[in-house]
Amino acid sequence: MEYFPLLFRSRRAFPLVVTIVMAACNVHPPTSAKTTSIPVLNVSCKGQDDALDCRALKQVAASAIDSRESVDVTDAVVWTTSDASTAAVLRGHVWSNEPGSATITATLRAGNETVTASVLVVVGDDGGGPQVAYDLSGVVRDVSNTAIPNAELTLSDGQGGNRIAVVVTGQNGGLSEGTFRFAPVLSGTYRVQATKSGYRPVERVVNVPDTSPLTLVMLSEPR
Repeated sequence: MEYFPLLFRSRRAFPLVVTIVMAACNVHPPTSAKTTSIPVLNVSCKGQDDALDCRALKQVAASAIDSRESVDVTDAVVWTTSDASTAAVLRGHVWSNEPGSATITATLRAGNETVTASVLVVVGDDGGGPQVAYDLSGVVRDVSNTAIPNAELTLSDGQGGNRIAVVVTGQNGGLSEGTFRFAPVLSGTYRVQATKSGYRPVERVVNVPDTSPLTLVMLSEPR
């Protein structure tokens, strides 16, 4: 996977939580309701020297109204890496080998179901340890909520000075018109600017990770 060298300056620890949607079926009246829940598996990682210490937590609901209770299943899940030449993993301990990116996955067998949770890690060319990374994606629209194709998106650091990457809506990884995606992006504060001829430039400050959808609305230039 292609990555941006300027993204590897941060060394802060940060968590990543990936949620698997719970499926439940209830065909009885509320007074006699019985729920069958697929456990939710979460992965949280923090920096430890030049490595990552990742924990896997299984969450199950005691009842339909009770909050979920977390159980540490780090030693019970199967840990795998998509690229051992970049990052290797053993019992949740992730260490780096070569620059690049890799997906670390925890897999748990729950009855007849298998649930997984993954975290993307990157290794910079500065010789540092692996760091958790995220996707930064969104859509560019006009005031009528119509997607704007071929707009140029620029990702810069929090001060807006150092340009990190540039993508064009609808032309990155087969995304649909008006959509954009930067990946991998480390935890931190960034500026995203959208420009296109005939429209006024628009800029947003974003904090990564932020799970809320990012929508940039562009106003057309007066004729």
